[in-house]
Amino acid sequence: MTDPVGAKVTGVAYPTLYVADLAAARAHWERILGPVAYEEQGLCGLRLGDTWLTLMDARHGPHPGGGTRNAELALRVASAADVDRLHAWLVGQGAKTVIAPADTRMYEPMRYACVDDPFGLRVGVYFPQP
Repeated sequence: MTDPVGAKVTGVAYPTLYVADLAAARAHWERILGPVAYEEQGLCGLRLGDTWLTLMDARHGPHPGGGTRNAELALRVASAADVDRLHAWLVGQGAKTVIAPADTRMYEPMRYACVDDPFGLRVGVYFPQP
């Protein structure tokens, strides 16, 4: 289906998080996604599947100095057990559970968990199930 302007949206890419403490956020996300693969003044990029997660200093964002605001990112993992493992690790890093790991249906059947991380970002973790 096309939208009112006649363009069909087929996906979302390049999520960007504006963070108050870039060094701490970088260390946090490197533990999840691996080392930063792109870097320049005030930003760094981590590979996220076929796209990039960009971390930028909040001074460059729409709310300078405000850190992340009303943002959510869902991480697809390789197995249902990985949902539980990553959720536990995130909580161990200071995240607060919003939804504990559970089998659910959101658009499709999945194992799903959700946390608010220490940097103000809501992070979903999911694995699609048959």
